[in-house]
Amino acid sequence: LPGEAKDKRSVVLSGQTFTPDGIIVRYLRDSDFFATIVASVGAELDKWITEKRSGGDVMEAFVADALGSTIVEAIVSWGLSRLAAKMGKLEFKISNSYSPGYCGWHVTQQKFLFSLLPEQPCGVRLSESSLMSPIKSVSGVIAVGERIVKRKYGCELCGKADCYKNRNKLKK
Repeated sequence: LPGEAKDKRSVVLSGQTFTPDGIIVRYLRDSDFFATIVASVGAELDKWITEKRSGGDVMEAFVADALGSTIVEAIVSWGLSRLAAKMGKLEFKISNSYSPGYCGWHVTQQKFLFSLLPEQPCGVRLSESSLMSPIKSVSGVIAVGERIVKRKYGCELCGKADCYKNRNKLKK
């Protein structure tokens, strides 16, 4: 998709303004264009996870949930490696994938992202509250360009003090 960093807090993709805030915009800023990604474990595995959650065995539900998360992240990693290989042939690099719902980027902006994609990509639907179904699905934006540098990812880049995942806060 064509696009650019508009200012320190927003990015415009195909005419649609996203406001992931400064932390993520900093990593998207040097792009020549953008790619989007949607990945899902699919309805069958999602149904299995839901069955395990309602089955009464907390450990089975925990393992099923963790397995679903691991699988969908592996799908994203595979997709990013394929994109990196294709873009590398054109002498472009790619960033990590950044998603609404992470690091201060409001999850309601999923609607803007999905407006740029075909209807129900990979069978993924959005609820009114912008949550994806199947539950174990991921969407994101990837910067592509000659000057892109892949940087720290996850909690390492964010450091958001009020996040429940903040490792530094948990150590205190």
